[in-house]
Amino acid sequence: VLTDFGDELRHIARDSLYGQVVASVLAIIEGLLKQFLALLRRSSANLTYAQEMALLVSTQAVVSWVIPRCAAHLDRIFGRTVSDIHNLEQRLEAFPGSLQDVFCQKHAVAIAKASFDFVTRDFAADETSAADPHGRTQVDDTMAPSPEMEQLLTRLGLVARELDNWPLPKRAILSGIIDCMFVQMIDPRNWETTSGEKRRFSHLGVHSLVLDIHFFLRVCGSLVSKSTNNMANRVCEKGLRAYFSQTSSNGGGGAPGEMMNKSWYDARVLDTMQRLGFAFPDFGRGFEHRSQQSFDSLAVGGNATSESTSVVTTTATTPVSTRNATSSPSAD
Repeated sequence: VLTDFGDELRHIARDSLYGQVVASVLAIIEGLLKQFLALLRRSSANLTYAQEMALLVSTQAVVSWVIPRCAAHLDRIFGRTVSDIHNLEQRLEAFPGSLQDVFCQKHAVAIAKASFDFVTRDFAADETSAADPHGRTQVDDTMAPSPEMEQLLTRLGLVARELDNWPLPKRAILSGIIDCMFVQMIDPRNWETTSGEKRRFSHLGVHSLVLDIHFFLRVCGSLVSKSTNNMANRVCEKGLRAYFSQTSSNGGGGAPGEMMNKSWYDARVLDTMQRLGFAFPDFGRGFEHRSQQSFDSLAVGGNATSESTSVVTTTATTPVSTRNATSSPSAD
């Protein structure tokens, strides 16, 4: 429609109307993109994944296809280079990526809240009291990643399957969602209670945290960026430090319990893979070709593999935050 509009302007274009015509075209394009951004951000819109991805694709089409053609039309109509619209093309080059960042941030929060919500999750339950709200009772060889973490991965798979239907950078978007999840986890505000006290971690709770994150990183494989892996390590280390600070050495909470080693976590993750019959290592390797098959297997069962990919390491560095690109039209 916009390109047709630009073509039709030849019937009314005059040098005396140059400023008004160019300003009108710029206002229409920028107004449309602002509407796309507002609609994507609006939680009350209740858009489906398909509708939101249509917005992302439409934004890319406006910037990379519509604007250059409108610019070419106006150049021909006025017999000169219309610099304002060519400048707009350069100014909006990063805007589709900014919208993808909004999508990642929005769904990192939404997926976590609907499944593994780190912000509200209780890690203080003691195995001796059988009070764990997530159904676990003790740290032993029967322990497994939480059902909530399995649900989070399944929801991430729904996004992956929908992305197969659109000409979008699938790996970058999924990695962006994962990155935003850990940005939220590492936020210092989420390590305090609503009353300002430090979050408490029991022996069971800290093992559950580390096991769930270990499981998550193994599943997602190469989709996990280096900065995200560093943030995951920091989350585990913060949980462990909190647990030890709350025991007899500092907090008077009793002697620390036995801590499990890496081979124990590896075995628990592998047991879960075999139980679910899900080719987890293929999620991050060859992801574009195997994602739908793998997530279908998670839901209905299938053949398991015993290979492993990424694991939680023990050295943490300062993570790199997600991209915060800003370009016109304004995100405000």
